Amino acid sequence: MKKYSSLFLVLLIVLAITQIAQADLLPGEEKPSDALLKAQREAEWQMNIAADGLSPKYANTEAIKKAQTALKEQREARQKTIRETMTALKEQKGVLTKEMQTKRAELESQMKAKLEEMRKENETLRAEAKTKMEALRESLKGEKDALKTKAREARITGRENAIKRFDDAVARMNSLKERVNAQITKLAAKGVTTTDAKNLVATAETKLASVGTKIAEANALLVTSTNELTKENKEKLVTLTKEINTLIKETHQSLNDAVKSLKDATKMKMETEKAAKETTTDTTQ
Repeated sequence: MKKYSSLFLVLLIVLAITQIAQADLLPGEEKPSDALLKAQREAEWQMNIAADGLSPKYANTEAIKKAQTALKEQREARQKTIRETMTALKEQKGVLTKEMQTKRAELESQMKAKLEEMRKENETLRAEAKTKMEALRESLKGEKDALKTKAREARITGRENAIKRFDDAVARMNSLKERVNAQITKLAAKGVTTTDAKNLVATAETKLASVGTKIAEANALLVTSTNELTKENKEKLVTLTKEINTLIKETHQSLNDAVKSLKDATKMKMETEKAAKETTTDTTQ
């Protein structure tokens, strides 16, 4: 009985609001204001609540709970999707990283094999040049003209010294390269990023191989005979000498850059560890 009384009361309120709105609406006036329409809707809502046998306060509580539950479910679903996406991305990244590492290892292996092949070839040519130079010097022993013999001996000595200067420069670069590689191995074991340094050393190795090839070409010109070089061969030798010196300078620069890269990487690691330590300290305080 109380339920029907409440319904009847709400219905009367709605009719009263409607009649007031119609009574106040004169010819030519606009429709009821938004505030009035809102009041009317509020009254209708109260009537529906009453029809369901619920009090307005209880209805509001239930609506809030439902809304909160819906938002929670949406949030959890969204978080689940994000987690699944991140997991998939990490797995994909792991696969790509592994593939890149494998590919990189293959390329490094191929490059090392090629450089080793070039090094052995250059050593063979250098040994042949040395043998020919010794043969030229030996051939002077049968020369009867003392002046010619002296001039040719001086020529051979000058050529041997030129070759030795090239060989010594290459030896210095190889020694520096080995020291840099040792430092790379040492720092990599400590967790320092050494990728850039390795790339720079690889560049230096390629240039050194080119140096060896050009030295072999120069040797071939110098051991042809004890006679003075022809104009054409002199020009070739001058060009080769310039190219060799340029490559040696570039090799040295690449190795110096590798050393600098290792210093920068070490500094960055130390700063990162320091920042992480400070963050941890702040968190625990």
